[in-house]
Formats: sequence, structure tokens, C-alpha cells
Amino acid sequence: VALRDLGQAGCQRLLRTKCHGTDPEPRLARLEAGVLRKAVARGLVPQAAVTFSPLDYARLRMSIQMNGFRFNGDRKKGEPEYDIGEVMFDKICRINHSCAPNLEFDLSWSSEQNTVVNSVTAITPIAEGDELRISYLPLRLGLPVKERRRQLLEH
Repeated sequence: VALRDLGQAGCQRLLRTKCHGTDPEPRLARLEAGVLRKAVARGLVPQAAVTFSPLDYARLRMSIQMNGFRFNGDRKKGEPEYDIGEVMFDKICRINHSCAPNLEFDLSWSSEQNTVVNSVTAITPIAEGDELRISYLPLRLGLPVKERRRQLLEH
């Protein structure tokens, strides 16, 4: 979706502003590029996407994986189309994680905007100069610490 909506130049700009971790091994980057070529062949992303180098495309994928929010709507784990995509919010993805957050987020589908929206709300008083913190996993899930850690490591 990023390639379709932003185009290659937009994705390159995005890539330069986000954390993507360490560069992948060249073999893994080539595998990622193979997936991209198949997506282009099926018409899922614009033809111009094939101009990404394997390393740049792998970096883009890692940026989305590390900075994105998973949106599943009403789907439950194990159901078709569960966890098949992520969405990135340029400013919200810069908020640090904490197990003691002072903000919470809520992803929802906006029929008016025809897109996923992310609402961020203070859950504790925040004084000027306080760091803003969210839990990278939705608080409404009420997951035990062990499960939260497992999911954070997986994602």
C-alpha cells in the first residue's frame, strides 16, 4: 500500500526518516525483492516499484515492520485476513513504547475517510516536558506481561 499510495519517491523519503534496524543480509534482501517483483506482476503495486534496489526495498519493509501498527478490524487471530497488513502514522510512530504509558491509541476504520485512523488519548495527566509514551500493543487487549513481551519480540 505504501508503494501504491506514496510512489517510489515518497517511500524513499519515508525510509530516510524512520528506524529500520540493521541492514538485512544480501540474500534476504534479494528474497524481499522477489516478493516485490511478484506483486508488480500481479498489478498490486505500480510498475515503477521495480526500480527499488533489493536493499532499499528490504529497508522499506523493515521500516514499516518496526514503525507500523497492525490493524485487524474485527478479525480474530486465526481468521482469514488476520494480521495481513500494517499501517504507519508518521508522527505517532515516533512515540516511544512503555509498559507504563501515559497515552493509549485506538485504530479504527473510518468510512468517511475510507482509511484506517489512529486516535491517541491521554490516560494519565501529562505535564509540560513529560515524555509521551504508548504501549505498542493495545491496552484494551489486557495481555499478561509474558504475552506482551512475546508479541513485541515477534513484531
